[in-house]
Parts: sequence; structure tokens; C-alpha cells
Amino acid sequence: MKREYTQLTEKERQEIARLHLLGHSNRAIGRWLSRAHSTVWRELHRQPQPAQRYYATAAEAHAQRRRHQRRTARKLTDPLLRQSRREQLARGDSPEAIAGQLCTTGHGHLSRHTVHRDRTRAGSEQRQLACGHGTATTRAGLPLADR
Repeated sequence: MKREYTQLTEKERQEIARLHLLGHSNRAIGRWLSRAHSTVWRELHRQPQPAQRYYATAAEAHAQRRRHQRRTARKLTDPLLRQSRREQLARGDSPEAIAGQLCTTGHGHLSRHTVHRDRTRAGSEQRQLACGHGTATTRAGLPLADR
């Protein structure tokens, strides 16, 4: 049965610090907290200096900062790369090949599903332009504003 993900609480971080200081293993701490041992390991190694002692209050402050930081876009947003992908799809390249090429050329990781989704969006945009000259239309071909 899959566990639901919840972030570590301040009390859990304090328990990790206390039990780790007492010399308990990551697995033992994880069992005590009903958490995966890998969660405990990541928490202990997330500190800036993993060789030093783990401080729960500092870890909580870092977690708060991470939680409120702006996340970077995961998808490629560069218009030139997007156009290049669309040209490759038009040539008949598979989404798997395009995604693999992006990884090997150092342009980042992109799944084949994202490439495929982009292909279907591009087709949808072209159909809308052909039917309604840039306006969204219903299946009957009527502009959405006339419904």
C-alpha cells in the first residue's frame, strides 16, 4: 500500500536530531517515526555541511525557505527549441527520439509525453486557425462567443 506524502514536521525533525545524536540508524529512526529510512537519510544530508551535527531548528528554517522559493519551470520554454521540436515532429521524428536528443545535447530533460502533448497542442492550434481564423470554435464550427 502506497503511503501518502507529507512533509516532515518540526517535531519529527527534532526527533530525528535526538535519535541521530543517540546513534540510532536511519532505519530505526524511520521505524520510530513511521517514515521511510530514505526520508531520514535525505533529511540528514540536506544540511549545508553534512559532516557536522544535525540541527532541527536550522533544518526547519531551510525547509521553510525551500517551500517558499519560486520554482523554476520544468518544461522547455525557449521558443526556438519549441519551434525546433515542432519541425522535428513535422519531419516524422518520434517523441522518444526528440526527447533523447534534447538530453544528449545538454538542453535538459524532457519526457516523450511532453513532446507528444506539444505535438497535439500544435495540431489543435492549427485546426482552430483553419476553422475560425484564430478564434476558438465548438465542434459544430461556431465561435465560442456565439453559443
